[in-house]
Amino acid sequence: MSLSAKRESLTRIHGRYQRAGRPHKTRILDEFCATCGYHRKAALRLLNRPLPTAPPKRSGPKITYAPVEVLPVLKAVWLASDQLCRKLLQAALPEWLEHYERRSAPLPEAFKKKLLTISPAQIDRLLRPARVQHPKKGLAATRPGTLLRHAVPTRSGPPNTTRPGSVEADTVAHCDDSTEWRLCQFPHVYRALQRLDRKPGRVEQER
Repeated sequence: MSLSAKRESLTRIHGRYQRAGRPHKTRILDEFCATCGYHRKAALRLLNRPLPTAPPKRSGPKITYAPVEVLPVLKAVWLASDQLCRKLLQAALPEWLEHYERRSAPLPEAFKKKLLTISPAQIDRLLRPARVQHPKKGLAATRPGTLLRHAVPTRSGPPNTTRPGSVEADTVAHCDDSTEWRLCQFPHVYRALQRLDRKPGRVEQER
């Protein structure tokens, strides 16, 4: 039986127990113990004391950063900053809060002061649902294809590195943090073919 159900049963039976005579109190006590699983002494203490008027206090430390209050602003800043990690976001919050106020609405000074003292661990806990909802995708200029999958035989097991000639090759796009085609028109943006010889560990790069 849950704790909330036990409280409801106590509220329902408390007044009847206080008004009953001794023979009826014994039957009510037996019923209360059988329903809620209390020991008779514990049940007597609950039935003889006044009912609590205020709801029970939440155990544990006081909630400083309520998700309903903090998460809308923190999530908007996190998405606008291209999903910075918790430590970088905590360091960049002063500048990003100014940007948020210019774009949205001014924030109360007490709220800004509280948000600027937030720890990286608390940021990580608050943004955990948002990271699941907005996963960050890495940059990739290649797509999976089936053209060479059937033409090149697949070998299982570890590669043969006992002699030179076992080469791994991959294309590398030197385009910083964007793969837009407009950036590829600039001379400093290029693609390179990178080859790695597993035996000597030599890396060759060709534009």
